[in-house]
Amino acid sequence: MCNRFTDIVFIGDSGGNQKGMSEVSEQLNKEWELSQIRVHFVSNFYSSPGRPIVQDSLMAIGVPEEAFGRHAGIFDVSYSLGADPSLVRQELLKNVEASDNMFLTGYDGDPKLASQAIGKRLIKLRVQETVDQINQLKVENRK
Repeated sequence: MCNRFTDIVFIGDSGGNQKGMSEVSEQLNKEWELSQIRVHFVSNFYSSPGRPIVQDSLMAIGVPEEAFGRHAGIFDVSYSLGADPSLVRQELLKNVEASDNMFLTGYDGDPKLASQAIGKRLIKLRVQETVDQINQLKVENRK
C-alpha cells in the first residue's frame, strides 16, 4: 500500500473502461477503509454533464442534432482541434459526408462542422466539471 498519497483519481476517456475503473475504485476503498487513502472514480470526464449545454447552444445556431454523432463526429474532432489543431488532418474533413454508420466509415455525425472554438468550450467545461467532481468525491469519500 502506498504511504504518501491520500487521494488517487481514476479518469478515463474510453467508454469500455468506465465500469472497470468504478469497480476497482470501490474495491480499493473497501480494502483501504482503515487508511487515509481514498480512490476516486471521475465519471464526469467521460460523460460530461455540460455537453447538453453545448449541444443546445449549437442547435440554437442551426447545427442539426444528427451532426453530433457518437464517435469522431463534431464533438470528438472539436476536442482535438481545441487541444491541438495539428491532431486533425483538416484537409480530409472537406470531403467527409455526414454518417450514421461508424462501423462502415469510422465516424458518426458530421465532423466537418467541428471547430477549435467548440473544442475549447468543451475542454473548459470538461475540466471544470472534472475538478468539481474530484473535489466533491474527496469530501464524500472521507465521510
